[in-house]
Amino acid sequence: MSNPPKIVVVAMPLSALVIDADVQPRVEGLHPPTVKEYRERYKAGDTFPPLVAYGTKKKAIVSEGFHRAEVYRLEEVAEVEVELRDGGKEEAKLNALGSNKNHGLRRSNADKRRAVETALSMRPKWSDRKIADHCGVHHQMVADARSQLDDSSSSQPQQREGKDGKVGRVRPRSSGRTRGECGGGRRGWGGRHTRGVRGNAAVRP
Repeated sequence: MSNPPKIVVVAMPLSALVIDADVQPRVEGLHPPTVKEYRERYKAGDTFPPLVAYGTKKKAIVSEGFHRAEVYRLEEVAEVEVELRDGGKEEAKLNALGSNKNHGLRRSNADKRRAVETALSMRPKWSDRKIADHCGVHHQMVADARSQLDDSSSSQPQQREGKDGKVGRVRPRSSGRTRGECGGGRRGWGGRHTRGVRGNAAVRP
């Protein structure tokens, strides 16, 4: 069993962080009232967890903390704390799909739907339950979205990867008919919190 990746928090210039609209998972993008609230809390001395970004100390793509990053921009913060992870845009985008399932501004149903559809396009071989777990939604939402996005069964992967990483064959989808209707007698297949660092102040451990 592999060890979980080590979490590395570093101080980075805000100018080295890339805000990519394609990575931002929300349908409406930033929520101005939330930016205002966070900005007021920041001015009052509140603490925020590090941003999460993928890349290097020279350039990294933000994956979590878009509203906080906007506050830092407005407040002209020079350096902030970042949980820096290996990877690029694809990893940042995939991670962002479930970034607010347990904290932060609650997602709308449209936000959840967008996350599911994006996950399906990025990881079509993942099972419904694995995508649901990653995006923080019910697996039926994933099944419905997959059914609508992949109208032709021939275009769907014949195998999918489950939450445990194992690959299995896909069960046939129900056609809504029973074997009785087809001539048979049986029925068919039915935060560790840290403050953004102002200026060139040192990062607290």
